[in-house]
Amino acid sequence: MKKLKLLKKAIKEIIQNLDEHPVNWPHSHVTAKCFGCENQTVYEHITDWSLNPAAGNVNYCNDPIATPPIQTTWWADDEQWIIDNICQYQPPAPSSCTSLAQPIGGSNWQANIQAHGWETSFECLIEAANNPCALIRNKIKKWSDKIANNVPNSSPYANFPTRIQFAFDLGNNQYSCNNLQNLSPGDATNLTGGSFTWDKPAWITQFTNMINGAGNPCNVLQNKIDGWQDKLDNISSWSVSHQEMLETKIAEAKSLQTSNNC
Repeated sequence: MKKLKLLKKAIKEIIQNLDEHPVNWPHSHVTAKCFGCENQTVYEHITDWSLNPAAGNVNYCNDPIATPPIQTTWWADDEQWIIDNICQYQPPAPSSCTSLAQPIGGSNWQANIQAHGWETSFECLIEAANNPCALIRNKIKKWSDKIANNVPNSSPYANFPTRIQFAFDLGNNQYSCNNLQNLSPGDATNLTGGSFTWDKPAWITQFTNMINGAGNPCNVLQNKIDGWQDKLDNISSWSVSHQEMLETKIAEAKSLQTSNNC
């Protein structure tokens, strides 16, 4: 009987304590160990400010602490949670291209090369492109054409093989162009420009079906090729992605000319 009374008393005290201090009640002057991270390194912070025990593994330590990249006044008290959810995120490094004259190409191109070097200028030119893969392909094609039509050992053509390799490596290593076969970074089927996305397989299917249903496919194909080629020859303001789309359409139409015995 005495033990029962003691148990009831203990339960009553627990209930009374919970009523007075519910689990979501902000306890003050509580020492808490919190963790933050910077540059993938986790380190501790001890505070005796208030915390919310109802938050589970996330304690809201109210000491104001500037800890990039969290940018808030709280850390977690679970080191593994920090590693999994915060430390894996690294903000992008500020671009060094802001120091180049803008726009990077055009009339500023030679000045940027003289001030920053060709490699840095080219990297920044690609970084500013709406479609890095398309621009890299375009540059490599132009350099390759110049090599084919000029004496390779004469200046400035002797630099083109090195530049081609540099551009090729940049596309693969930084933009996931996959040996330049991807139409856009990391994407083998969609060509993405500044204001459009072109689905190549879907277009080929639609265009092929249209040609197959045409009364005179050879005439339709030639008209399409002439129209697209005219745009390529006369509209200099088109983006590289638009140019590449037209070139791809022309190549597909010529392939259909062959299959239709035109």
